Amino acid sequence: MSTSFIIGFCVGILVVVIVCIILSKKNCRNKYDERQKAIQGVAYKFGFLAMVAYFIANGIVCMLLDDWLPTFIMNFIGICFGIVCYAGYAIFKDAYISLNAKPLRFLIYLALVSAFNYLVFFVNSQTNKGTPEIYLTNLICAILLTTVCAMIIIKIIIDKSREKKELVEE
Repeated sequence: MSTSFIIGFCVGILVVVIVCIILSKKNCRNKYDERQKAIQGVAYKFGFLAMVAYFIANGIVCMLLDDWLPTFIMNFIGICFGIVCYAGYAIFKDAYISLNAKPLRFLIYLALVSAFNYLVFFVNSQTNKGTPEIYLTNLICAILLTTVCAMIIIKIIIDKSREKKELVEE
């Protein structure tokens, strides 16, 4: 990997950390109750165990068949797999989004970031033919965010159908 790629990657991570810090200070009103925090703890365990399972399986596959992607990309996929498992458990147990947050607003934000990552991947892979694996992290992030968006949409549909059932039963 080139030095410019490593510097760009580090600057990108730094920007994300700064934005997260600013947003977390700005959005202090989004509090989680005790039940949500307990569920998030279980979700962290599932995410961690999913990552461990992925890394063990990936290690065995790489040992038997050789690397199927660059090492960084394989490790990044493992981290994203753990995040998806955490998010899925937390979403379906109502602990991913705080009680006073608007899921639709959060969904739109994730969809925009996902679309941006898809755009960056496809534009860069077309203009820089020959080294698309450098931009695979954008594609992996986009897939991660799309998956989380899909889970949120499914959860919203489940909640609305549950509300309709409750209204009919009353």
